[in-house]
Amino acid sequence: MEIDDLNRTMWAYFSANYGQVKARNEFNHYNSMSKSKLKKCLRKLKLQNGKLKEIKYVSRLLRKKFRSHVQRNYEEELSKDFWKFCKKEFEESETQEPNFDESSCYDYFRNIFFEKHKNRTFNLPSWLKPFPVPSSNFDLECPTYQEITKIIRKMKSSGSPCPIDQISIIPFKRCPILRTQLWRLLSKCWTEKYIPTIWKRAVAVFIYKKDSPDNPANCFRASHVESFHLCDKEQNFQIRAR
Repeated sequence: MEIDDLNRTMWAYFSANYGQVKARNEFNHYNSMSKSKLKKCLRKLKLQNGKLKEIKYVSRLLRKKFRSHVQRNYEEELSKDFWKFCKKEFEESETQEPNFDESSCYDYFRNIFFEKHKNRTFNLPSWLKPFPVPSSNFDLECPTYQEITKIIRKMKSSGSPCPIDQISIIPFKRCPILRTQLWRLLSKCWTEKYIPTIWKRAVAVFIYKKDSPDNPANCFRASHVESFHLCDKEQNFQIRAR
């Protein structure tokens, strides 16, 4: 309940004062198409009386690609800044979107991440040296507010928030009240030895690698963003520090 209240309070505040992220353009898949393919799509949209908004988008994109092709001087750009030119050209591949359906994607990644032997015990191989006996006992006390604050200040502000809750580390860096509430939540989880179900969810973002975007096995890798991921990171930092 406290986690839901924290999520709602933060969402209401930042939504009212700073607005929300614009919805993703539904026509973004046209951006990676070649000029010849865009021509075919535009012709097909006009013949089938497609959406006016979609026709305008494809038409403007096609005109923009023709203009950029005519105006650009590739030799001059290469001689001026080779690495900038490469970065600009190759980054276009990152806009590639999957062409496979959701069910085939789910089946593939479920098979990859599914734990087939949950109760299996890992046995150390004979060539691996045994771990030494700990010289001191692990500190099992709850993390203090100062420890949580220190960890938050070390975390990078550029970390991507999960689309499930959109909670970034930046508000916790700037607002002591939020840090206090977070410390209370972590202390309660630490004491009860329980991880809330809402923290166990994640969103997989597909990042294009190579080849045709029709096969989930070869062309995309999944980058997972955890819900309220900073709590998990803080606990990991805390354990390593102790």
